[in-house]
Amino acid sequence: MRPLKDIVYCSVLAVAVLAVNCAVFGQIPEYNIVPCRTISADNPQGMVYRDDGFWVMKSGATHAEDALQHYSLAGDFLDQKTNLPGSVNRHGLAWDGMHWWLADNNYGPESIYKCDENLNVIQRYDWPAAGPFGLEWADGYLWVADNSTDVIYRVTVGETAFVSVEPWCTTNPEPADLAWDGANMWSSTGPSGGFDGVMGDRVIYKHDAEGNIIEIWHYPPADDPSVGSGGTATGIAFVGSQLWYCDYDQDLIIEALAEGVPCQSMPVEVSIFIDPETLNPGSRGKWVMCYIVLPDGYITADIDVGTLELQGVPADRLVLTEESDLGMAQFDRKDIAAAINGIDTNPVEFTLTGLMNDGTGIVGKDWVTIIDRGRGPKK
Repeated sequence: MRPLKDIVYCSVLAVAVLAVNCAVFGQIPEYNIVPCRTISADNPQGMVYRDDGFWVMKSGATHAEDALQHYSLAGDFLDQKTNLPGSVNRHGLAWDGMHWWLADNNYGPESIYKCDENLNVIQRYDWPAAGPFGLEWADGYLWVADNSTDVIYRVTVGETAFVSVEPWCTTNPEPADLAWDGANMWSSTGPSGGFDGVMGDRVIYKHDAEGNIIEIWHYPPADDPSVGSGGTATGIAFVGSQLWYCDYDQDLIIEALAEGVPCQSMPVEVSIFIDPETLNPGSRGKWVMCYIVLPDGYITADIDVGTLELQGVPADRLVLTEESDLGMAQFDRKDIAAAINGIDTNPVEFTLTGLMNDGTGIVGKDWVTIIDRGRGPKK
């Protein structure tokens, strides 16, 4: 990290902004993004990915049209929350594991809101500049991309006010959104312009711990609407190690692959129900049954039975039912007991994986309670 003498703090009440001169080093690796999987979304802005899918800010023309929308990784619209605080055109969105954080930069006073799961406001924080646009929560800090000062800030949060607002990087000329990949911060910019009229390139930057740019990813240009628009990537997020971004002109959430990396099919999320719900590894039963419910447009006859696995255990067979979207797979009980041996948590999350006949992946999850762990299988 930068020595303490070089760290600059500014009060949350200060108006002047002190810049940290983070560097762009010599020859930086650059990559061209090729869009892969896409999800249709209504005017997507700030974006977060959680275990339950994408959460995306829809910025409407009026406050009544604003929403926090929920999409599955498979691309299904699941739900939306419309009771957003503040004024219209909120962009920034972050999730700290317990609370939502929303940025409001439209009419003033510029604010950042801490909300519960249902978007009830817990605390409103004043923001000392005019353009809080992108948010991320990482490493115990709130990170704010402000496109009025063109600075990315690292913020220490108190109960009722920000304890410190530290300018972290000024290399991004028009910061739009932020995303944390587990080790590094990423920031997007684009040609939409901002308070100072400066327009950025269509790029997403990867930063090191001091804010220096260490990779540059170019997303598609405006003159090729089939693969991207001229708008700024106003939302970025990671699904595991995979980068996704929002294209608000085309109403899409887009998986960003490096040029030359093959695009894989989107896995189909299936609902599964394990029987028994409570499993005794030492019981005399022969099978663990897994009921599979496919989403609309798929039938169980299209499942490649030889690829089905539950906790890594191959399926013995798949029984089709009169309902074309419902199947029942059976797995050897002793093999399942061996597969979960050593897992200390309870209940245990069971994962079903496999392929459709066309190569599309399927995945489903259910929870099973384990009893009498100390007893081995009966002979």
